[in-house]
Amino acid sequence: MRLEDLRIENYRNLAKEEISFSRGLNFILGPNGAGKSSVLEAFYLVCTARPLLSGRLERYIHRGQSGFSLFSKLWGSVGPHSVLVEKKKTKALKVSMDDKPIDRNSALFRMFPVQSILPSAADLLLGPPSIRRSQLDWVLFHVEPDFLVTAHQYKKALKQRNFWLRSSSFSVTSPDPWADPLVNAGVAIEAWRSAAVDLIKPIFSEIVDGVDERLVCAVAYRDGGMLSRGEGLASLAARRSSDRLIGATALGPQRADLLFTNSLGPCSEVLSRGQVKTVSACWALACSIFLGGKIGSQPALLFDEIGADWDSATLSGFIARAAQFGGQVVGTSSNWEYTGWEEASERHGAALFHVEQGKIGVR
Repeated sequence: MRLEDLRIENYRNLAKEEISFSRGLNFILGPNGAGKSSVLEAFYLVCTARPLLSGRLERYIHRGQSGFSLFSKLWGSVGPHSVLVEKKKTKALKVSMDDKPIDRNSALFRMFPVQSILPSAADLLLGPPSIRRSQLDWVLFHVEPDFLVTAHQYKKALKQRNFWLRSSSFSVTSPDPWADPLVNAGVAIEAWRSAAVDLIKPIFSEIVDGVDERLVCAVAYRDGGMLSRGEGLASLAARRSSDRLIGATALGPQRADLLFTNSLGPCSEVLSRGQVKTVSACWALACSIFLGGKIGSQPALLFDEIGADWDSATLSGFIARAAQFGGQVVGTSSNWEYTGWEEASERHGAALFHVEQGKIGVR
């Protein structure tokens, strides 16, 4: 998948700009507040029909204007498509593909998978397990056709069981009415996650070694106790009384986690913040390579403030590894004076853009 052309009108501090991306590496450089992140956000919005950051879309409308519009030409696995995104202050977001309205956003971002790495990338390791699960489930959404339906089934059964645990109809001796649907969906999710991590691990290790050979990090999937139907049912039965006390189900995929460790302990505790960001970026790249191999088309990778907290050797190593990825990479950086950008352009064919005061130019 790749985005070829993007036309931006009245989006944040970009009044009317156009940008044509390379199918490989693209780096958008410039000082803070220039509009670099706005380009990245617009890229993400036309591919997913979702904002990159949380918040109301009205705040992204250029000052003094009634709305914004984004138009792009996208190449998916079956050819080119045009996508138009429009937002008026008093109206809902309108998304059209090939001049036809899109009813379900999932149809769009299944066709054009995009993974983003924000300045808060360290949260992948430093944040709660839900962040790591969400990133892994993003991969599975595109790889496993039944994942979304199964995840919804599990979420519904979990909600109903938790309600039952807190209700007056609960009984320790009566049959658990939600055990079967919960475990059936939970076992499928655990199996998909575990299998995916086993396949992504060697890709991740190779990337980490290529980016920074001093950085040793292993990853493992810690399941939530539902790897098999028998184990899941037995565990639910054994924990029924304790689940009743807390009013929630303490086992299942919602309790699973990804563990990043080295010989000294958890990477989140023994690595510097810059190294944690390196691990996070390498894991994202590994997931994208795995996904591309499964669906036959590489997703796009977006990096906001690529290389922040990295030394020049780590940044150079990551750029070189990203160049081998085969998919479209778009990264922003405030370190526009870094001499390695020209080297990336010459060695890897990277397209370089400069943004300042809401104006985009080719560097």
